[in-house]
Amino acid sequence: MSKPETFNSIEKWFEELNKVTSNVCKILVGNKCDLIDSKVNTDKARELADKYQARFIVASALENKNVSEIYYTLAVGK
Repeated sequence: MSKPETFNSIEKWFEELNKVTSNVCKILVGNKCDLIDSKVNTDKARELADKYQARFIVASALENKNVSEIYYTLAVGK
């Protein structure tokens, strides 16, 4: 959530992923949500995830926020 240049490359990575497989659980993780000055708009990130049928989760490794949810979602596939 802190680097717009990283966010801007996500579409390219989703496109590459879709070239090789269509049957995988996809999650777009907005990390560093603990930062006060977020540079990436959460609504835009959610829209991008929806566009590629991916789940969107905001997380903070520093605060251990939603880290378990990311792994659970990958394991269960929902």
